[in-house]
Amino acid sequence: MSAEMLNEETWTSPQLAAAFPDRSTRMSVNGVIGKSMVLLVIVFALAAVGWRYAPEFLSVANSLWFLIGYFVLIGLTLMVVRNPAIAAIVGLVFAVINGMWIGAISRIYEESFEGIVGLALMGTLAVAAAVLVLFLVVPFRATSTFVKIVASLTLGVALLYLVSWIISVLGGGTSFLYGTSNLALAFSLFFMAVAAANLIVDFTNIERGVALGAPKPMEWYSALGVVSTLVWLYMEMLRFLAALAARNQGR
Repeated sequence: MSAEMLNEETWTSPQLAAAFPDRSTRMSVNGVIGKSMVLLVIVFALAAVGWRYAPEFLSVANSLWFLIGYFVLIGLTLMVVRNPAIAAIVGLVFAVINGMWIGAISRIYEESFEGIVGLALMGTLAVAAAVLVLFLVVPFRATSTFVKIVASLTLGVALLYLVSWIISVLGGGTSFLYGTSNLALAFSLFFMAVAAANLIVDFTNIERGVALGAPKPMEWYSALGVVSTLVWLYMEMLRFLAALAARNQGR
């Protein structure tokens, strides 16, 4: 959802001016990095808890609760867009919820395919590093058209996940999305590409915010966008590797 949080209107919106009338302190790249690390540490810490209590957590967190949590996170994102002043609080809530969730899910994947979590982490870091090199060395920046395309694709992915959940609840098959077919693998690669494109949007708009002298509390807002993208990228990487492993094992 970072494309919705960080776009070309972010730094000039009336909401930003109303939330932070005092601009005596300005955001910096180092500040965004620091706050992103804080959120990631919380995600990892809570992921360890989710991993430890995965059976108990997943026994009560059925598909309905996952859907509710999904919409809660989207609602929190929209709240932050309307009121950037709450980004720090929402970021902490996001890190706690997602940490527990990815920890529990990761354990299930690891028990099915030994070593897959480590591979997914390395794959996520590799993609993020490649995007950062593309951003710094090429240099590649997100244009207004690029941001609109990425935002549309991100919304499309979210709607596709929602539709697939509804299909599964009604007893329909979702192997086209979660199976091991060529189509399912193609979907997974496409989702990872969209997540990587969101990182380009994140980096471009952070650079823009610093250049425009955005207020320092916006570091939390920017950090939330980056971390949400990294979490999404990791989950897509995990799902893709699991599908490949299952396919190779003939499952």
